[in-house]
Amino acid sequence: MARVLLVQPPPATRNKGGSLAEPIGLEYVASMLLSKGHEAEILDAWVDGASLGDIGDRVRAWKPDVVGLTATSVLMPNAWEVAKGVKAIDPSIPVVVGGAHAIYEPAWTLEVDAVDVAIVGEGEDAILELLDVWNGAGSLDDVAGIAYRGEDGRMVKTRSREYTAHLDRLPFPVRNDRHMEGYTLYEVVGKRGCPFKCSFCGASADHRKVRFRTPENVLEEVTELFGRYGKKKLYFNDDVFTINKQ
Repeated sequence: MARVLLVQPPPATRNKGGSLAEPIGLEYVASMLLSKGHEAEILDAWVDGASLGDIGDRVRAWKPDVVGLTATSVLMPNAWEVAKGVKAIDPSIPVVVGGAHAIYEPAWTLEVDAVDVAIVGEGEDAILELLDVWNGAGSLDDVAGIAYRGEDGRMVKTRSREYTAHLDRLPFPVRNDRHMEGYTLYEVVGKRGCPFKCSFCGASADHRKVRFRTPENVLEEVTELFGRYGKKKLYFNDDVFTINKQ
C-alpha cells in the first residue's frame, strides 16, 4: 500500500475577508485512497498557514511515496515550487498535479520537470491506477486521462477517461476537525458535468455529460457535516446547479 501526501499549495495572494473553502477535489481523492487501503494525508497550506518550507518539512517527516497537488492557474507557480521542493528532498517521489489547470492546460502544467504527471479529468480512479504503475504494474500509457513527458521530452496525452457515471459509489470526501474549524463554509458537490458550451466559462473546455448524486446521498453528507461540525454556509460546487429543476 502507498502513502500519498495531497497538498493545496500556498495562496498566491492574501485572502482578505473572502471565503475559505475546502479543497474538495483533494478530499475526494483522499477518500478513494483510504477506501482502497492506502494512506492519505491532506496538507492545506491555506488553512494550515503552511509555507513552502513547512511543506518540505512535512515531506521529510512523513516520507510519502507520492505527492499530489491541486491548482488553478493562479496557483500553478506555487504548485511548481512545491513540486521542485519535493524533488530536492527526494527525486524518486512522483509528483502528480490535478485540478483545473491540469485539465485545461496539461502541457503548461508539465513545463516544469518536477511535475511528472498531470491528471486530465477526474482523479479518484486515475490516482489508483497511477499507484499500480509506480508499483510495477503496467505503464503510464495504460492509464487513461493523464499527460506526461515522453522520452523525447514532449507531452504524451493518453486516451480520455470515461467519467464516473454513478457518483453515489464515491465515498464522502475526507474531512478532519482541524481543517474544518478553519473553513468558512462547507463545500458539497451534488452533480458533475455541464451540457452547455458557454465561451466565458472554463467548464466548456471540459465538456462532460451531467451526472447526479441521489438526493438521499447528498442529504446524508450534509446531515453528517452539520451534525459533526455545526452549521455554516453550504456551498454547492456544481458546474450548473439548476440543470434539473425537479
